[in-house]
Amino acid sequence: MKQHVEIILYYIVKSFGASIRKLPVNSALWIGRRIGSFGYYFDKRHKAVAYANLKIAFARTKKPSEIKRIVKKLFQNYGQNIIELFRLPLITPETFENYVRVEGREHVENSLKKGKGLILSPMHFGSWELASFSFAMLGHPYKVIVNPQKRFSKLDELLNSYRQGGGFVVVSRGMGTRECIKSLQNNEIIGMVIDQGGRDGALVNFFGRSAAMSVGAIRLGLKFGVPICFSVIIRQENARHRLIIHPPLELINTGDTERDVVENLRKVVGLMEQYIHQYPSEYMWFYKIWKYSKESETVILNDGK
Repeated sequence: MKQHVEIILYYIVKSFGASIRKLPVNSALWIGRRIGSFGYYFDKRHKAVAYANLKIAFARTKKPSEIKRIVKKLFQNYGQNIIELFRLPLITPETFENYVRVEGREHVENSLKKGKGLILSPMHFGSWELASFSFAMLGHPYKVIVNPQKRFSKLDELLNSYRQGGGFVVVSRGMGTRECIKSLQNNEIIGMVIDQGGRDGALVNFFGRSAAMSVGAIRLGLKFGVPICFSVIIRQENARHRLIIHPPLELINTGDTERDVVENLRKVVGLMEQYIHQYPSEYMWFYKIWKYSKESETVILNDGK
């Protein structure tokens, strides 16, 4: 039964993606916003999680009505992100600059001159699938570490084929530490997100409450001297985006690895918070950000009477 459901879902998604790629980009994104609006009104579970997260992050600076508007726009942005994932195969090196303006490309070139590879560390912000695809357009070998979807493996393969559009992006399924090190030794670029550390992450203050952040990039940087550049993609008007690549982090390396990991993550989280404050609807608030926090929390979800 499960196999039949997966096959049906596979062909539905594949057909939808093919249809989206036939439309003008602005028309396709309009559909994405409508999908997002539909999700806002009917996906009560993710809506409640997003609202609760935003309530924790902005309770002192934003009114409940403003938070609700941010949540609605968040859903619409997420709908557009899905559409842009389906349209990745249409982007070529020749058309890439029609969609993304890259700032900080020199930081990539200068980092690779050291011969130790480069780790680009984005967060789940803006059209992060497009950001990952954009890294592959920088003219250097690039690999991104993704978590394979074991439940729907066939669908996962389809989505990975979109990410690999034109053969420029190599998606590594379950790529281990040894493979990461080998790629970096070959002076390649690795993409490793910094947020959503899960059970194995390090707890760092994020909007006043400790949240688990991913430690992999920082550990590799500390151990092998690999440059780490934080990056972020920001949605602009008319299907355009601004990809900002920051200079390499000046890593604190005292020899106390666990403490150094947390201190360096604090630097990155500080950058994350700056962008989220400016563009709160661009961050993916749909997961339980403070799930592993040791602090107790009380959140009022209903701001009515």
